[in-house]
Amino acid sequence: MRQLNILLGFLILAFLIPVVSAGISISQPNSVYNLRDKIDISVTANNGEGFLSVYLICTDQILLHKEYLELKTERKIDVRTLLDNSLLGENQGECLIKADFDELSAFTPSFEITNKINVFTSIKKTEYNPGEDIQFSGKAVLANSKNLEGYAEVSVEDLGIILVSDAKTGIFSFNFTIPKTAKSKTYTVSVKTYDSDKINYGETSLSMSVKQIPTQLDIKIENQMFNPGEIVKITPIIYDQAGDVMSGQITLKIANPEKEAVKEIISSQQEKQIKLETNSPPGEWKIKLEGLNLEKEKSFYVNEKMLASFELINGSLIVKSIGNIPYKKTIEVSIAGDKRIIEVELNLGNKKEYLLQAPTGEYDVKVSDGIKEASNKMSLTGNAIGIKDAKSRISILQKYPVVWLFLVAVFATFIFVLSKNIRKGSFVLSEPIEKLRGGIQVISLGSRGELKEKTSLDEKISGTANPTAVLRGHKQTSTILSIELKNHRELGNFEEEAVISALSEVKKHKGSVYKSEGFITIVFSPLVTKTFNNEASAIKIAADISHSLIMHNKKSKKKIKFGIGVNSGEIIASFDKKAGKLDYTSLGKTVSESKKIAKHSEGEILISQPVYHKLMSEIYCNKKGEYFEVIEIRERDKYNKFVKDFLNRQKEEKK
Repeated sequence: MRQLNILLGFLILAFLIPVVSAGISISQPNSVYNLRDKIDISVTANNGEGFLSVYLICTDQILLHKEYLELKTERKIDVRTLLDNSLLGENQGECLIKADFDELSAFTPSFEITNKINVFTSIKKTEYNPGEDIQFSGKAVLANSKNLEGYAEVSVEDLGIILVSDAKTGIFSFNFTIPKTAKSKTYTVSVKTYDSDKINYGETSLSMSVKQIPTQLDIKIENQMFNPGEIVKITPIIYDQAGDVMSGQITLKIANPEKEAVKEIISSQQEKQIKLETNSPPGEWKIKLEGLNLEKEKSFYVNEKMLASFELINGSLIVKSIGNIPYKKTIEVSIAGDKRIIEVELNLGNKKEYLLQAPTGEYDVKVSDGIKEASNKMSLTGNAIGIKDAKSRISILQKYPVVWLFLVAVFATFIFVLSKNIRKGSFVLSEPIEKLRGGIQVISLGSRGELKEKTSLDEKISGTANPTAVLRGHKQTSTILSIELKNHRELGNFEEEAVISALSEVKKHKGSVYKSEGFITIVFSPLVTKTFNNEASAIKIAADISHSLIMHNKKSKKKIKFGIGVNSGEIIASFDKKAGKLDYTSLGKTVSESKKIAKHSEGEILISQPVYHKLMSEIYCNKKGEYFEVIEIRERDKYNKFVKDFLNRQKEEKK
């Protein structure tokens, strides 16, 4: 019994006295760490002896702590480590911590080490107009759930936008303006976040689009000047804010000088062709685009064109004006080679019929005005070849022969009286025509045969010219018209009168005249004419003079041999308005060149290259050596009015 009690006592003592053995444990780490975070863990070890080694195990095993321990009781060891690149190197991702002591090991659950920053953004809308402001905000949170204390950067590469903002407690915001010329497309907005050491990093992106806004209209047209009968090609174009062509529809209006000709809806880049009829009104035609809160205007000009159609039918020639200005030309009609000339004047759209006569038979008839021609084989009747206005098939003289006899009697009486008066007067032409500087002085008969001094050329024309050294004057580009009287020493009183008559239109155009040996020089100076566009006036005067002298030569046995030259250049001029006198000094070869051109002329009008280039749209010319021969002058009255009105409107718009 006693032995049993002793045994039970030992068993109870064994349970009451603990068994002493070595042990190790590790505290739990966080689930996620960012770079430059601190790991703070504790290792508990007891009843053992040896080295305590603590390791961070990721891709590699990194020693965090090591020390030798002799423990008979429990001891807690704190391990604190900064997770930076110098410690980790390339070790990131899933990791754990291991502790070894006295052949025992303890492990933590796995956790993550990362440099990631989570970025969240908020934007009001995704589609914007050019020039519109964009506002958006965001938040940056480290992977360890802590708010970023660092920076945020936003960039739109295609717009050249880069902005940086502080991110305090993770919050950031941006405000920027889309350029007004930004292309219409979808843009990527990149957002980057990082800490002050740029070790932890996060980024995201969002999309936004810029609308295509029409900002400009344009009108593509091949030329500015067109002739009747040509095709005008017009292409409207819509441009967006970036200058790119865009689609869309707009209203196209085309108005001629008289009324609106076209109005329609047309698409961008859609070509519109306008066929100009032969009678399309000359002058300024306006093109206007309207729509999309935009407008655009352009103009083109339709040139004047004198044109007629010829119809040979039933023994008649029918001439119809089909051009856009009144028809006024000389027509040549050939009947079996016998050529006749008729002067035709027709208003727009009018026509006129002429009766063709010839001894009864079949004839080849041809008609031409130099531009248009027609021919036909016709049956004609009559006593002789002739052409009559169809409206006067029987003339008043044919119908009333007595009238013809009366007129012949009157004319005979007139000739008798005139010759009698001339015989009563007597005179001797004691001196030749006196040539005066600045004009021509001629001698003529008075009403009773006495000598009468005619008005000189200078007195007949407003403003005479005087070549002299001008010390105080205006340097201006002027037009010089020179007429060479090649046989001036042979001209008599009658021819001198013809020359003065030929210059009758100079006064209207404010030309100033200077007469030198064998030459008449007419200066068109802006001081007198009040315009810098004198070339057209000079050509018109030249044409009048040429026509007048040619007509004289046709009627007179003694011919006036002449040449006409026109040049443009600079002179220094002063004008005495009260005396009507222009003093001028020629610069360079302005005057001498016009005389040189006149010397090359044999009755035709020759012009210099500067004059031709200025008037090339108003005249037709043939190249003749280094000069240009004027073949035809277009009628410009209506055209000039349109141009003048157009220029006046331009001035008003600039005010």
